[in-house]
Amino acid sequence: MIRGGLILLMLAFPSPAMAQSPLLIESTRKQTAPPPTTITTIIKDWQVTCPNPALHTKQQASCTMEPIATAYKGSNSISRFFGRMIRVKNKAVPVFVVQTPLDLLLSSGITLKVDRRRSVKMAYRSCHADGCIIPFQLSGKIKTSLQRGNQLKLFLKTLNAKTEQTSISLIGFTKALKMLETSDQHSAMPSRLHNTTMQTLN
Repeated sequence: MIRGGLILLMLAFPSPAMAQSPLLIESTRKQTAPPPTTITTIIKDWQVTCPNPALHTKQQASCTMEPIATAYKGSNSISRFFGRMIRVKNKAVPVFVVQTPLDLLLSSGITLKVDRRRSVKMAYRSCHADGCIIPFQLSGKIKTSLQRGNQLKLFLKTLNAKTEQTSISLIGFTKALKMLETSDQHSAMPSRLHNTTMQTLN
């Protein structure tokens, strides 16, 4: 009885230390997670990732559009395929970049083919420590083909002239591109990256 009475007394008249200490549940409620640095929108087989507008100004932000998944045939396929809005002569245009590993036959370039349409061959622009890149402005027949097509295939050659293939679904590409083009978040990429050699093949 005495012990039970002491417990009731302590609950009725808590010590100053207990009175000043916040409850654990109240402390947990006050802790809020930081806002995400980016916001990703999934559109079928594509995604558009933009910096959180609450954390970035329009001049600092840049959205990126890329496929969610790719199918590879070989060990030296492309590393990444993505697009961004770039300012060229004060006009925002979509520019896509194909990034590949270094150990490839660079003189052969890379070939793009949408469904059964004509292939387009492109030359490598430059190589860096993290790989080689082929940037190209999305316009004309290439843009139309990607918007109307179902699958994009990219072919490249290894150092022993073996052909490697990467397949990318184009389902959701058109809507993702529209979202990218209508966004007001543009960045400035050096104009030298826009230049690339393209050749239409039969």
